[in-house]
Amino acid sequence: MAQPDDVMRVRDLELRFQGGMHRPPGSTDEVVYVHKDAAFVGRIDAILERVRPRRMVEFGVLDGGSTIYWHARHDPERLVAFDI
Repeated sequence: MAQPDDVMRVRDLELRFQGGMHRPPGSTDEVVYVHKDAAFVGRIDAILERVRPRRMVEFGVLDGGSTIYWHARHDPERLVAFDI
């Protein structure tokens, strides 16, 4: 099963996958943290590749890293993200 590298580029942004109990440093205009590790995201990707969703909803955005990743990786027609 393929998984994203721990660091990947999406346009002008560097996405860094970092899961665990501790919050990584704050994201910047150049670096955005995905608060999930690459192996976890890879498992979700395997499901999404089979399902091929046209619309996606994400609850709990924090810094927005995974939202950026889902949009770049799966290119849904619509992606809605909610956070408090």
